[in-house]
Amino acid sequence: MIRITSKQHNFRRCRVAHPKGSTEYPDDTFTGEQIKILQAEPKLKVEIVPAVAKAMAGMEESSAAGASEDGEQGEKQIEGTEEERPDLTVRELKERLEEMGVEFSPKAKKGELQELLAEKMSGQADTE
Repeated sequence: MIRITSKQHNFRRCRVAHPKGSTEYPDDTFTGEQIKILQAEPKLKVEIVPAVAKAMAGMEESSAAGASEDGEQGEKQIEGTEEERPDLTVRELKERLEEMGVEFSPKAKKGELQELLAEKMSGQADTE
């Protein structure tokens, strides 16, 4: 989830009129590029909810786990801080959940998939 706090009522940025105060948006509301634009705007404060950001950080570690037995590289590592990383696509989320053996509805929305992944990642951290 993304929390945006605006200093000005109905301040428009990225085709959204941001009301004064804090508003929460689902993760798939803005693209990675739009989030960067919003973060650069001094009249807005952009926060990424930690549960999803933490899951994304865990996914980075697992994707950078190293080479396979035949010497092939693992998946490409996502670079940057938690706020700078581009959002994973629905397809990428589904692939990661399938790799972890997590069952989900084929019609699941992006937010639901991110929550499942965050739950799975926090569960793995608890068992380590």
